[in-house]
Amino acid sequence: MFHFSISASDSINLEELLQTIIEEKTVVTNVYEVINLGNFFFSEQLYMPALDEYVKALQIDPSNKIALINLSYTFFKMDDFDKALEQLVPLKEDDIAYAYYIRGMIFKEQRKLEEAIAQYEKVVELVPNHPQLYSELGQLYLDNHQLVKANKRFIEMGYCKYRSPIMEKLVAYQPNAYCYLHLGNYYRNNGELEQAQEAYQRATQFDDDQRS
Repeated sequence: MFHFSISASDSINLEELLQTIIEEKTVVTNVYEVINLGNFFFSEQLYMPALDEYVKALQIDPSNKIALINLSYTFFKMDDFDKALEQLVPLKEDDIAYAYYIRGMIFKEQRKLEEAIAQYEKVVELVPNHPQLYSELGQLYLDNHQLVKANKRFIEMGYCKYRSPIMEKLVAYQPNAYCYLHLGNYYRNNGELEQAQEAYQRATQFDDDQRS
């Protein structure tokens, strides 16, 4: 295993060093590989670099629905609701549960309960028997004083089997050397050298390119 350390005065070009370790095929050209890197940054709660990767993905494929939704969701996590909604405009004719869900969450945060309920009702049509969705929709009904509908959803929720959170698949990622190389670059550019060192070291631990 190759080991190295980083200091502010380190004259070694770390990118060149790592390129001797990481195979050339880690250069990303496929839109889903770019999205994977964005999801990796998102998982680290590094939303700005995640945004950059989703924008790159849309430059490769401007109509990519996953990139649009992930970009919207990232803006939502950053509390930029207007930009989050803007990314979903191209999908307004599509019945995509994720798009309805993000709109619903935004309207819920804005306390636009009727609009939020309308979006959530579309989500549960597309993703039935999901306890998380039933719970959130039931709470919206309750907040909007629709007690009969709220009670119905809470009862239905009790009969649902566990299902993973609705956004889990959307932001799933497969870590690889390319991800950790870029994470190291991000931390180094921000002067966070200890985190950079850890990320670069993780990059060297992949025997080959293990991207999906």
